[in-house]
Amino acid sequence: MIENIDLIESLGSKELTDLSKDILEVGLDSVLKDGLLKEIPIIGSVINVFNLSKKIKESFEASKILKFLIAVEGIPQEKIDQFKEKLENDKTRNYVGGQILLIIARLNEIDKATSIGKLFKLYIENGITQSDFFRLSHMISDAFLDDFVVLEMYTQAPHIRRDINRGVRIQQLHKIGLYDQKVQLNTIKKLSKAENEQRLKVDYMLNRFGTIVQDLYMELKKTNNNKP
Repeated sequence: MIENIDLIESLGSKELTDLSKDILEVGLDSVLKDGLLKEIPIIGSVINVFNLSKKIKESFEASKILKFLIAVEGIPQEKIDQFKEKLENDKTRNYVGGQILLIIARLNEIDKATSIGKLFKLYIENGITQSDFFRLSHMISDAFLDDFVVLEMYTQAPHIRRDINRGVRIQQLHKIGLYDQKVQLNTIKKLSKAENEQRLKVDYMLNRFGTIVQDLYMELKKTNNNKP
């Protein structure tokens, strides 16, 4: 079963570090054709678990896990060792690794694995709590990635009126928990008091989870723009 694969073991491995360098040089598609991917513990395990007979490029599951692991790269080895030790002390290593694999298995877009990998990196570096990591991961899993463009459009305007925004996208991001909603009843004055009417005003405000995802989205967009 996928839950029995040790995801945490692959963190900071030499094979993964070397692979990340290759990807920067020749691109992901070229590396996915290379049989050396099997030498990375987690990828080799995925191949065995799913009994994959096709090329890894055609394996959705392996590609998502690879994207996740590459996104986590760049953490100092000391930080990784401290993180692994903490999980061992808390007896949560298998739980955390297993839950991440289940989240990755649910993803319907490969790029979401990169976002969750960046979140995991933030968690390892103590930027967010374990609870926040899992909550945010589920939010990203449930999201439609194209809706995140709103996070860029309104980086300088956290308060967004429904009548001036991309309505559907904001409402969807509110639905998954990235925006808070405030509803007010406003009185519209007319010439005669008898003609006054009341209208609902709906405001959306980016909450702390939305701010984290906004920073993540902008970082990933900048990274993608810098790719050759």
